[in-house]
Amino acid sequence: MDDWGSQTALLISPAQWREFFKPLYADYCRILHAADKFVFFHSDGHIEAIYGDLIEIGVDAINSQLFCMNIERLGRLYRGKVTFWGEIDRQGVLAFGTPQDGTGGGSEGAPGAGHRPWGCDRSVRVGIGHAAGERARRL
Repeated sequence: MDDWGSQTALLISPAQWREFFKPLYADYCRILHAADKFVFFHSDGHIEAIYGDLIEIGVDAINSQLFCMNIERLGRLYRGKVTFWGEIDRQGVLAFGTPQDGTGGGSEGAPGAGHRPWGCDRSVRVGIGHAAGERARRL
């Protein structure tokens, strides 16, 4: 949807995001779910402060820069509640790593979670366990 994060934090305070934007995104989620659709949310940057909010309003999959956040904490808190639609570490592995570094890019950080090093869009899925992930696998 929108890019909400800088390298280290949200671009606005979490309180402002919740006041002005969360209701709008909640409406989007209701509209899409009423049409039997899944909600996929994208944001670059550090958006850890609103991960719980996104899940609360009904986002089914979050595409974010997992490697600039505390990926272990995200995995512990939200595993099974949302599909983590992540990617290879583009600021570390992709920019400075070896080809061998790129073959396991999503396995660390979400203990017990599944991973796929490269998808059709070179993304990594970490921690699929939500119903959206199950349905997406069947499509």
